Amino acid sequence: MHGIGRARLDRAQKKITSSGVPIKDQRGTNGGKNGKTDDIRTEKVLTHIQSFPTISSHYSRKTSPNMQYLDTDITSRRQMYKLYVNWLEENHEDDVPVTYHYYDDMLKLHFPKLQLYKPRTETCKKCDTFQIKIKNPELPAEQKKELETQHAIHLAKASKGYKLPNKLLTDRGNNVMVLCMDLQQALPTPKISTGIAFYKRKMWTYNFNIHDYRTKIGHMFIWDEVTAKRGAIEICSCINKFVDLYVKDDVDELVIFSDNCAGQNKNFILLLFYLSLIHKGRFKEITHIYYQSGHTYMAADRDFGLIEKEERKVNYIFTPDEHEELIRTMRKATGKPFVVTRMKQEDFKDWDQLRKHVVKRNAPNLRFTDCCYFRVSSDYRAGYGCGASYTFYESRSDTKVNLVRIKDQAAESAFNLSNKLVPRKYASLLPLARPKIEDLKVLVSELVPPYLKRRYWDRILGINIEDEEDDVDDPETELDDGNDEPLMTADFYDYDK
Repeated sequence: MHGIGRARLDRAQKKITSSGVPIKDQRGTNGGKNGKTDDIRTEKVLTHIQSFPTISSHYSRKTSPNMQYLDTDITSRRQMYKLYVNWLEENHEDDVPVTYHYYDDMLKLHFPKLQLYKPRTETCKKCDTFQIKIKNPELPAEQKKELETQHAIHLAKASKGYKLPNKLLTDRGNNVMVLCMDLQQALPTPKISTGIAFYKRKMWTYNFNIHDYRTKIGHMFIWDEVTAKRGAIEICSCINKFVDLYVKDDVDELVIFSDNCAGQNKNFILLLFYLSLIHKGRFKEITHIYYQSGHTYMAADRDFGLIEKEERKVNYIFTPDEHEELIRTMRKATGKPFVVTRMKQEDFKDWDQLRKHVVKRNAPNLRFTDCCYFRVSSDYRAGYGCGASYTFYESRSDTKVNLVRIKDQAAESAFNLSNKLVPRKYASLLPLARPKIEDLKVLVSELVPPYLKRRYWDRILGINIEDEEDDVDDPETELDDGNDEPLMTADFYDYDK
């Protein structure tokens, strides 16, 4: 009945002593490879894991403030284990490494909030919520059907957003430029495959992509961490540079698609920048359309995929110039290579100064974050139009929002952002945190060729140092390492025994 066989009974009887008390369990006491892993070896495993630099998440800091991500180029736990074996050989050559499974168990048990740092993958919160509710076996049939209908409407809305670029290219003439834009995951600099580099902080190189749907060409704007940050001001400056260099005078309308990242794409600063271009007479109309959250995969992301694929083939990239050259030489065989522009510090303007001349107002009964699009045009110079669905955009029945301080006809007629002063944002190189400076000095002194030290790194390592490290501008990526399944009871072992 209990599935106990004769052999198990025989072994139990053999362990009974003359006093009737069974002998002590001998498992884990022979000191062999299958025996107990001693505390010293375990401590070295934990020391190695703690040696990797970590950063907080850019997106989920509010919802999961304790979550940490590896600030390095490691792509798998297996790679971490290989580095542990190499580290043990170099520093404790007489020690025998623990098994990979033991190393992985220690990582899960003692560092549950530590994740690998990999390119961001975005899932749709609404889709996930619908799926969880629909799969509930106790849900009544009527409610399940209603949820399935709402989910179908949500997916249809997301699909409608994806179809808009091709529809605009078909319906509009050459005087309309249809674009999408996105900021790539920050590129580590220097990128070095040597083991020591995995334990050191690196400087970040930023790459902002504006992809032209008509020509199918990606325009890359590159700068490093000490030149500028990567917020709304930098995004506006890159768009301004793109307009000056690559938009012909006969283009009088821009349509731009992007995701909903508030810090870069969906904010009041970007809206005022667009309005200033209208007031300058550069365009008659600018519309920024936002894909549904979780459904934001664009042509710009495909461009980034190509770049990341090429960079994985290269073991050494010592400066942002080499990142730039690698991107510039890609896709030459297709006849449509990426157009690369290096952003200088004087290119970044403080567009936030435009806030002084307006009153920020939202549309009635519509939150700023819920808008599917914003539109500014020469027909309505006092503010902007917005809507909560793509249907409103097609019917052009915007909800108008007035930004003028005094609401009268004279004030609205005189309202003009084009003559307002927009100064340079940065006057000197931005400081780096002291721990990052120290790590960079080690990498540069030991691994970077001397001529590149003189050409680039001497200037970077000689700048001011921040006493406290601030990771707000560290790369914005959510982790998805493919192994983020929740830990179950069976995953935990009592190693204390």
